[in-house]
Amino acid sequence: MNLLILGGNSQRNKEWVHEINSFVKDIFEESFVHEYGHWETGLDALDFDLELESITHEATDMVNYGVFAKSVGSLLSLTLISRGSLNPRFCVFAGVAIKLAREEGIDIESLFSSISCPVIIIQNDKDPVGGFDEIIRQVKGFDNIEVIETKGNDHSYNDFNLIMNKLKDLSK
Repeated sequence: MNLLILGGNSQRNKEWVHEINSFVKDIFEESFVHEYGHWETGLDALDFDLELESITHEATDMVNYGVFAKSVGSLLSLTLISRGSLNPRFCVFAGVAIKLAREEGIDIESLFSSISCPVIIIQNDKDPVGGFDEIIRQVKGFDNIEVIETKGNDHSYNDFNLIMNKLKDLSK
């Protein structure tokens, strides 16, 4: 089993996804970190369409894999799954960017309805980009989705043991 890892928008996520990658290396045969173009160019925000194209190209030959994504990485993953460009066996999302989805006119509920694989969402109770209560409203009624509430009033997800354990559970 392999793992595709997508971070959040901010430059500091580059270090975070590589830390996650080193944490899960013993669970997966291979893990792949997608690095956003704007992390290299120094621009503030990623180009959503460009990253969709880039991830699609990178994942073309991937088989037997799961997805771990944070924040905007969750939105990219959901979009690609709904288009049939990604076909993971499972997904683990941390801090789904509900506020960004709303601002960009992305229908998160519709995207979640296109996923048939098991999904675990880890969401801080008071995450400023979308708290636990907000994500529950978006995924209510989807039997394949489990939401785990974590304490926090920020968009940080540094409980690597929790993340690793959920990835390990789904990779079996």
